[in-house]
Order: sequence, then structure tokens, then C-alpha cells
Amino acid sequence: MGEVYEAEGGDGAHVALKLFAADGAKADFFRRRFLVEARLLSRLSHPRLVKMHDFGVDDATERPYLAMDLVLRADGCAKTLAEVTPNEADEAQLALWFRDLASVIDYIHAEGVVHRDIKLNNVLVDSAGCAVLTDFGISRVCNERLRKEIDVTKTMLTGTSAERHVLDTRGYMAPELLRGEEATAASDAYALAASFFRLLTGVWYDPNLGAGGTHKPGRHVIGLADMLDSFEYNWSEVLGAMLVADPARRASTLAPLAKALAPKSAPAPRRRVWPWIAALGAIGAVSALVLALATRTPRRDAPVEPVAQTPPRVEERVAPPVPAPPTKNRSGLTDGLFAPPRFMEGR
Repeated sequence: MGEVYEAEGGDGAHVALKLFAADGAKADFFRRRFLVEARLLSRLSHPRLVKMHDFGVDDATERPYLAMDLVLRADGCAKTLAEVTPNEADEAQLALWFRDLASVIDYIHAEGVVHRDIKLNNVLVDSAGCAVLTDFGISRVCNERLRKEIDVTKTMLTGTSAERHVLDTRGYMAPELLRGEEATAASDAYALAASFFRLLTGVWYDPNLGAGGTHKPGRHVIGLADMLDSFEYNWSEVLGAMLVADPARRASTLAPLAKALAPKSAPAPRRRVWPWIAALGAIGAVSALVLALATRTPRRDAPVEPVAQTPPRVEERVAPPVPAPPTKNRSGLTDGLFAPPRFMEGR
């Protein structure tokens, strides 16, 4: 629907310039959608959301345009989370990106907007290493004034038994979207969880993973916990709440989950129990003293009183009888260990 360029404004500042690029039979349809995205971005403002500076239609080419923040990394390159390699970011960095996106997604939901296309390709990394959400081209505004203009937009999804018109990108789509239901805040949460599942594991999340366990005799089905429990952070708990198949039971408010995301080995919060600690410490000290006195041994250099010793009593011992030598087996089979059977004596 658009092409993005780096451009220089009249004040010398560099911006990202998105130009409308669709043509053909649906050009008017996508043109209307392009302008809706511009109008929507002009209403939103959040530190982790790409900022729009200007939009309109170029007089010379009659092409709509959006001028937005140019989001670049510290090295001056543009990069999305889809381009992050496994060795490039540790779990602490992934947790920071998760918190960034949870914050901005909660914000747009509070404003009545469903992004509907949350995916790794639509998240940029800025110069401070933070995640920035972009591309509201197919967003849904829960607002009567814009509902008609936005909701008529359809994108093609193939690969099903019959051609269907749905929104979003298949790998990140919640089950209800595949059934043709409307996108909601819960489906955005699912897409975010699917994004981080792919960042962590390198594979797409499959709703058929289930909870794992033994489903048939001798057959163990790998589940979400099996794939995420080996990580340092409690991803299984957090992402599991966002990947519930039923949207009514799925977590869609993300701030509490972002706060709960932490290393599993993190120390428990300290409680005010110092009086009990002091009492237990005193009991422990007394117990240690009693034990030390009970097991105390005399010093090696302490004088030892002589003890009168009586000579040992000498007892007369009778020598035990000498046993008779064992009878030797004629056949040599027993070697004198036991008497041969009667039936062998004549051989």
C-alpha cells in the first residue's frame, strides 16, 4: 500500500516519508485506507508510538503521503524486530521490548483503537534500544464516525479451503480471526504473544500445542510450557495467559503481565518480620551454646589425673580340638568341601 523513504524537510530534519503506492482496480479503496491511517496517527501520541508530523496529498503527483519520525538504531540503520537474530538480544532485552509494546498497546486500546496488525515487522528499534510500534494501515477504530470508512477495508488471505477476506497477518492471527470474527483488544494481545514466542523459539506458535502432557499411551505432546520453561524469565506464565484460545478468557490488559515478567530466580519481596527474626536468632544462639557445652571436650594440655590400673587377669585357655582333615573325594569333584553323594562313592 505504501513505500517508505528517508527524506529531508525544509528545516533540515530527516523524516520517514511514506508515499501511497497502490494502483489498479483497488487503488481508490487503498487510497482511502491510507488517508485513514494518517488521520488516526494524528490523534495518537505515546513515547513508544511512531510520531506523525504531516500528511496530505502531493499536488504534483496527486499521491497521498505521511511524514513520520525516522526511527533508526544508534548505528544509523533502520531495523525491525523481525530482523533480530537469536544471538543479538538476551532475555532481559526481550523483556524490555515486551514492556514497551505492552504499554503502547494498552494506550491505543484505551483510545478505542485495535491495531489489528501487530507483528515483528511492524516494530522498529530506536537509538535508545526501545521498541516503537508502527503501521496502522489496517487498524480498527471503535468510533462511530470512522467505523464505516475503516471496517470496509479488506486484505486477501489465501491458503484456506475457500478464499476469504480477513485482516491481520496469518502467523500472528488469533483463532477467532481465522473464524472470521471481529478483531478486538484480545486479538492484539494474542498477536503480541505470538510475536515474542517466535522471538524466543524461532518458530511460529501453533494453537494445537495445547498444554502438553501424555494424550495417548506412550505419546507425549509438546506444549507451550515444554518450549518456554527452559528460559530464565517466566515467559510460559505470561505468554500463556495471552495465547488462550477463547478470547473471553484471554488476558488483554497487558500492564499487569509486563510487570509480572521477571527472572524465575528473582528473590522474593522482603517482608517486615524483623521481630520474629530476632526471636528466632536468640533461640538459635541459646541452642548453639547448649550444644557446644554438651559436646565440649577437655583440652589436650590440661593435666590428666592418673588412674589406678589393675593388671589384667590371666585366664587359662584350653586349646581347641584340631578338626580332622576333610575326606578327599575320589573323583576330585568336591575337592574336600563336602562329602560326595552316596551314589558316587563306588565310582
